[in-house]
Amino acid sequence: MEALCQYRNNELLIGEFPADVIGSKQYGYKIKALGAAMVTECAVSFKKASQLLREMTSCSVSASLVNFLNMCKSKMEEHLEYIRREVLSLHA
Repeated sequence: MEALCQYRNNELLIGEFPADVIGSKQYGYKIKALGAAMVTECAVSFKKASQLLREMTSCSVSASLVNFLNMCKSKMEEHLEYIRREVLSLHA
């Protein structure tokens, strides 16, 4: 990545993104967690959650929010399946 830094008399700065940076825009975990909570806990649609986050942050986060929720879901599948089996075995 290359950019001119206005705070350093337009000095050309060159660097690389960390390996875990997957897009040109990055949002903190608090913004992503808020979006996830709105969708999962408050039953707010993806569209409405994206609109609310955009109004609060002046950034479009729809794709980021969907990707984050899919990542959360994939990380939780094994744990959720275990919980389902345990709960069902109690009622069998």
